[in-house]
Amino acid sequence: MKLFLCVLIVASCFGAGKVKALEFSYRYRQLRELHRGFKLLQTEIQYARETLPILLERLAKEEKGLLASFYTDVCNGLEKGGNSFYECWENSVTAIYSSSSLQKEDKEILRQLGQELGKSDLQGQKSAFERFFSRIEEQIKEAEEEKKKKGKMYQSLGFYGGILIVLLLF
Repeated sequence: MKLFLCVLIVASCFGAGKVKALEFSYRYRQLRELHRGFKLLQTEIQYARETLPILLERLAKEEKGLLASFYTDVCNGLEKGGNSFYECWENSVTAIYSSSSLQKEDKEILRQLGQELGKSDLQGQKSAFERFFSRIEEQIKEAEEEKKKKGKMYQSLGFYGGILIVLLLF
């Protein structure tokens, strides 16, 4: 019975560490998703030359996950009327990404892109995307480093913390 309890405690603590480590992986994946999805949006803006609401509606059908929800939410906000494109964009960032693993800086980069989209000609939007990709790539590198370092640390802390609890209890 004691052996079973010891194994259960160590496994539970290791599981808790693993869950915490997964948060870093989720942020990394979400940033990669944003990078890929907005590359596609940039290409569509350059070559399709349609309005942003039409492009976002089309891309919402092609994407999955939070990005599809984000595009859909922006489109829904624009259809309701009364708000500018940026207000709909910002409301969607807040609504869709509030419970995500993205950090405050990641969301701010996304908000800044929304401020610049639709306000200038094709060249201005291209430079807005370049700034966005430059900053988001830095965030991706940071997230990858955190995933490697802190992810392993939390897993180890969970495992060794479980062993420590078992040693203190028995």
